[in-house]
Amino acid sequence: MPLRSLYPEDDHNRVRPILRAAFASLEIIEEFCSVRDELFLDTVYPTNEPKVWSFWPHLEHLALYNVDVASSEFLVALRRCERLTKLVLTRPDGLEECIEDSEFPPLPHLQRVIIVNTAEGHRQWPLFRRPTSRSCFLGRIFTATPHFSPATYMAEPTAAARGGIDRLLVSINVPMPAGRDGYDAEVCQEWVRNHAIDGSLWKLHGAPISRDMEQTLLC
Repeated sequence: MPLRSLYPEDDHNRVRPILRAAFASLEIIEEFCSVRDELFLDTVYPTNEPKVWSFWPHLEHLALYNVDVASSEFLVALRRCERLTKLVLTRPDGLEECIEDSEFPPLPHLQRVIIVNTAEGHRQWPLFRRPTSRSCFLGRIFTATPHFSPATYMAEPTAAARGGIDRLLVSINVPMPAGRDGYDAEVCQEWVRNHAIDGSLWKLHGAPISRDMEQTLLC
């Protein structure tokens, strides 16, 4: 559904409020994947409307495209997703930005965060950098998640603990087909769509980000 084909300021027939209300009513939904955006259902611009997916109390698996993970709107919405276990972020913005400790939501059941991009995309937009590694989005997850924090790993250096840390934060390089150079966004969207349809999106293995994050935080 191309939600950005009709922006709020051009919605003279008031289609977007109908769509927003319809999506908001999906209260029993447990899995959701927005392939082409962050489920853009704002009805006015500028807006302070909550993200619609934050209204779903049973949501466990969420995939979003190009969301700003350091924005207050995203963090406030994430705080409401108390049952969230899997979060897939395709080509997200704000990964290197600092997030205040008071702003970051507790995510007690979170098991995995998957960052999806092409190899070139990962090179252009690093997952984190040393000066903000502790306060950026992934750093906050790594240090705040009780089951996989550095303190837990140091206290329980078992294979199970090591495996848990490695599964917490992972990145995936989407292969770039021949002749599609310069179409990173479309290729990533198609890749996520296909894996969402066949049900494998939430089970994918990737390269552990956690090891690099751990070494940076503990050094």
